[in-house]
Amino acid sequence: MIAQKIPLETSSLEQRLASFDIDAENQIAFQRISDILRPYAEDLADLYLKGFFASSGITVDARTFAEQAAKLTVYSREKYTPPIDAAWIGRVETMGRLQFKLGTPNHANLGSLDRTHRRSAELIFEATPDRADAVYLIDQLWRITALENEVMATIVQTLRNRAFDAHLADNASSFESSIARIATTAHERSGTARDMAAAVDDAAKALVALSQDVAASAVQSTDAMTDAARMSGGLNRAIDAIDGALASAFQTFDDLAETASATGAGADKLSDHEQSIARVVAQISNVADRTGILALNALIEAASAGSAGAGFAVVANEMKALAGQTAQATQDILLQLKGIAATSQQTIAAHATMEEKFSVLRETTGRMRSSLSDQTHSIAQIANRIDETAQSTRSVSQSISLINERASRVSVDIAEVTGNVSELDGQLQDLGYSAQAFLAQLAR
Repeated sequence: MIAQKIPLETSSLEQRLASFDIDAENQIAFQRISDILRPYAEDLADLYLKGFFASSGITVDARTFAEQAAKLTVYSREKYTPPIDAAWIGRVETMGRLQFKLGTPNHANLGSLDRTHRRSAELIFEATPDRADAVYLIDQLWRITALENEVMATIVQTLRNRAFDAHLADNASSFESSIARIATTAHERSGTARDMAAAVDDAAKALVALSQDVAASAVQSTDAMTDAARMSGGLNRAIDAIDGALASAFQTFDDLAETASATGAGADKLSDHEQSIARVVAQISNVADRTGILALNALIEAASAGSAGAGFAVVANEMKALAGQTAQATQDILLQLKGIAATSQQTIAAHATMEEKFSVLRETTGRMRSSLSDQTHSIAQIANRIDETAQSTRSVSQSISLINERASRVSVDIAEVTGNVSELDGQLQDLGYSAQAFLAQLAR
């Protein structure tokens, strides 16, 4: 809210005096009043200053008070001395300028003046024996004191108006500069905002295009991952089939190993039988040797007996031939047993080699089955990861679609913001025009 200006005083001296019914005849009364009050000028000045400083809240030392009292005493001494003309009004205005300079409120000055005026009336009443004459002089006192109050209030208000005008002019200039600066800054910033909005809009459109490409790639990646998961499932089944075949082969190897082990056991038993037969053959060979010896002894005895031992010689020859045949048979049997023993040893060695190879083959097959089991587990985990990745890719695709939608909304919002910035720019220009018009009205 702007304070309303109070018009400056433009009245002439004649108009002013006429307003308080003061004319040439009153000058004689003013002279009498001045003669009565002049001896009390110092007391009246002291009374005024005490009330003025107290009402204004001003504290001064004794020296300052004495200096101000001396100046005011000079004013009080000539305060009512005629003529009441422009010079008299000038002296009152000087006191008003002092009050304005001190920045004190009007009530402090007017209240202090009222105290001195009432004391002046008492002094006039005491100095005038004729009551009617005293009333007349006091009436004239009220006229001139009222004029004094009016002049002092007018000059203070005039000075305040001038200060207000100067302050208002400074504020108006500052306001105009501020409005111009704000309008310029806002215009520059609105231009920058429009440029930034355009750049953001372009970026949003590029983001929309890029998000569409990424969404398409995400869909393709999802399809590829789904196919990979399906293929990994088929691979897993193939590995299971291989594992089954290896398990069957492993079982066959176990059966072969058992058969080889049984063959080895049979060869061992055959070797034992060969040794038993060798022992029996050795015994038969020993019997044959003894039989041969007996036959030889019998032949010797039969030869010693002559014709009596001829029959016994025949028997001894047969026994010798039988012993020879037995010895030959035992030699054949021993040769056959040696061949059987050699074959048994080869069989046992072959069995040992076969059993060793079966053991290595079983270990290799076991490692293959363990490796296939690990591969099956890894493929299952990979399939799960691929499936999870496919799901994540679908989620990413959905998120990209959402980003695309929001980016489109951002583009719309940016367009709206750009429109609002342009509208704000226009409003700031209107504000500048309004401020100029307002300042022009204040200057009138």
